[in-house]
Amino acid sequence: MWIGGAAQGELRPTFTSVSATFAVARSQRASQTPAQSSSRPERDAVHHEPRAGMESYALERSAERRKPLRSYAGPRLLARVVCLKLRDMSDSDRRPAANVHWQAIALSREERARSKNQRAAVLWLTGISGAGKSSLANLVETRLAAMQRHTFLLDGDNVRHGLNRDLGFSAADRIENIRRIGEVAKLMTDAGLIVITAFISPFRAERDLVRSILQPGEFFEIFVDTPIEVAEARDVKGLYRKARSGELENFTGIDSPYEAPLAPELRIDTTAIVALLDR
Repeated sequence: MWIGGAAQGELRPTFTSVSATFAVARSQRASQTPAQSSSRPERDAVHHEPRAGMESYALERSAERRKPLRSYAGPRLLARVVCLKLRDMSDSDRRPAANVHWQAIALSREERARSKNQRAAVLWLTGISGAGKSSLANLVETRLAAMQRHTFLLDGDNVRHGLNRDLGFSAADRIENIRRIGEVAKLMTDAGLIVITAFISPFRAERDLVRSILQPGEFFEIFVDTPIEVAEARDVKGLYRKARSGELENFTGIDSPYEAPLAPELRIDTTAIVALLDR
């Protein structure tokens, strides 16, 4: 039962340009008087506001904001300058690298999966916020682990704490969010893993894109179907309340669309499951 690319461009700012940016920032900081330094908002040039709905992340960033700027000297400040440099690149700077060639690897994806006694697959759980995707994904992974399967769970909120922490919730950022996750899932299937994902992934085109970069038969779209009124009544994270009050913008189901799967491999009606459990 459990069976289980496209060429990528790279952003490669030169070390020289990054070092120069770092040197200018350090020079400007050194030339300031103590009064000027104290009047300037801390880390105004490198601070990123936390994403909506990520309370723990907000607390973490709030704590960082209280640290003196000198604590970020060296590699950490350089890394932040790199992030700003990438963000401010023009479209011409973002062109895919031309001199990239595919490197052949001796061990095949089939051999990796065979060593784990399984076939790679991606179980892609999609649905609105509060539908129950993360809860179901955790149950599925726990069950597979009990069956001695090799798995990895990619959760939407968790990924936004690291790999996708630079993305917001605009349509363009949501598309890029899913594109990156699709590529990560592909790498994991190349490693022979069964990948479980829990993402709203609101647009059909992006879910279809992920399907297209995987091997035929490896992508299983699972629609966690929950009416919005039920999800809003649950509102475990308080996100619907914030969206209704205007604190959150581009919230799926409120002021941003959700395109339900037309022909998923599996549809889970969570209201029916709850009704059975309540009997």
